Amino acid sequence: MDPRFVAAFVAGSGLLLGATSLATGPGAAFLGSPATLFVLWVALGTGRELTPRTPRWVVAAGGVTLLAGGVLAVAGPGGAGLATAVAGAGAILCGAQLGLLFDPPPEGQPLPSRLAASLNLGVAADEAMMLYWEILSMARPREDLRRTAREVLEAAERNAERGWLEHPEQAHPIPPTLEKPTLVSRTVRGAGPLEHLTFPSEYEPHDPEIHQEYLGFERNRTSHVYLWRHRDGPRPTLLLLHGYGMGRIGLDARAFEVPRLHDVLGFDVAAVVLPLHGPRSILRRSGAGFMDGHPLWTNAAFTQAIWDLRRLCGWLRAQGAPALGVYGMSLGGYTTALFASLEEGLSCAIPMIPVASLSALTWRQMNPAQHHAAEAAGLSEDLFERAWATHCPLRHRPRLPRERRLIVAGRADRIVPPEQPHALWKHWDEPPVHWFPGTHLVWLDRGAVRERIESHLRETLLPRPDRPALSRFHPTDGGASQTGSESDPSTLR
Repeated sequence: MDPRFVAAFVAGSGLLLGATSLATGPGAAFLGSPATLFVLWVALGTGRELTPRTPRWVVAAGGVTLLAGGVLAVAGPGGAGLATAVAGAGAILCGAQLGLLFDPPPEGQPLPSRLAASLNLGVAADEAMMLYWEILSMARPREDLRRTAREVLEAAERNAERGWLEHPEQAHPIPPTLEKPTLVSRTVRGAGPLEHLTFPSEYEPHDPEIHQEYLGFERNRTSHVYLWRHRDGPRPTLLLLHGYGMGRIGLDARAFEVPRLHDVLGFDVAAVVLPLHGPRSILRRSGAGFMDGHPLWTNAAFTQAIWDLRRLCGWLRAQGAPALGVYGMSLGGYTTALFASLEEGLSCAIPMIPVASLSALTWRQMNPAQHHAAEAAGLSEDLFERAWATHCPLRHRPRLPRERRLIVAGRADRIVPPEQPHALWKHWDEPPVHWFPGTHLVWLDRGAVRERIESHLRETLLPRPDRPALSRFHPTDGGASQTGSESDPSTLR
């Protein structure tokens, strides 16, 4: 798509908005003038050059015009307001189409219709989310980039000296056995009756630059897991790893359709709260600091996630779980791919819409000013890649058979471009993969996605005919302590 055409369309939307505002009256002109200037500013930038960030600003300009058109249609001449709204919708379509040009689907996975309204709305939703994150990054206090670059360089050199670039698994020590967690019976709105498992993480970062600071996040030092278990004894257990910014169990339970996994498929389910999320957050926003704080916090958060997951898996096995699988979305998909490369004995791993190289994605998402400042301080994509090598799935090898891996990805994903899950697919020796015709936030053909995931779970996680019947499994004590409930932990299944 010619940037001049996009710029002309967006500029036309802005001029129509401005003219309609002036014609409607002083009040509308007062409200419409700043919006018009914003839209024209976006059009000017679009006319100069296109970058991966351009579509989100075009979508934003279209959204402003669409919203203002709706307001004007109510407050003044309906026809002029409607025309403005239509122009805004057209600008949103231009932005979505630009996004699809930047990140085409993988070869052999064409989009059913590039002009489908649902697809373009999904792309626009992805773009709007990325714009929100970019505005948040602009609002953060300025950091000492030179100091950060020096500490990231020291971490990269330390990884090389310790041999972690070639053997990144050595950066993930085996944690102590989880013996006496706290287990509370609860009912949570949106998630139903469940068990809330908590335990001290006992993790300590290996990067000295942020060791004390990271340990100072008191809420993050307690691990949280939400369990749905059957009363007739342990079942194959599916671990769920949420995406960035999630970690609120009511939301997570709906996103993963926990009632279906538990009641229909018959699994025990364990929804894990990743570090710095949900009840482990250090700020009001869930996930703050995980990928937008000090880069070495990211190292610590991923290493802590694996530490906590390993302790949880040991406890679940001690409780009698006959099989364990892991299924994660987005950030959870990245963590799933990493965990499947470190933990022995998993029955299946399903990374959905997963990041494969966090360094590449982070560098891509920076705006030109951030790029310039980072490079001036000595930061680069290669430096991030070496500093984050210990948790990059592309530096590890999966430890479960190829047929037990399933990658699920969106053909039109703008937050995690298709090249990311495709790279993981190649690195994982081209295991089963399901490409759905949707985006990161809007999963079109959701029924087919659910069917493919459930089929994989039945094939890999459910007991085979040569295994004992589930009724023969008996819970073990596992050392759990009960607080806040009158029931014994072993009777809550």
